[in-house]
Amino acid sequence: MTAAEAQDTHDDTVILVAWQTLALALQVGAILLAQRGQDGIAEVISVAAFALAFGSALYVLTRPVLTRAARNTAV
Repeated sequence: MTAAEAQDTHDDTVILVAWQTLALALQVGAILLAQRGQDGIAEVISVAAFALAFGSALYVLTRPVLTRAARNTAV
């Protein structure tokens, strides 16, 4: 693996962690909205958060260079 490939993999892992964190924050927001009676918007936000979580993992898993660390983080 070249230095450029290693940097790309590191960048992908950072992107994955950032998107996963955002998805978790959206889930927390959906729970808070549901507790306050806003069920409709909470459901939409929850579905969007799930899509974000799985989409970001899929993005990392389909990259041309996949290291063990990136794979483990995505899974």
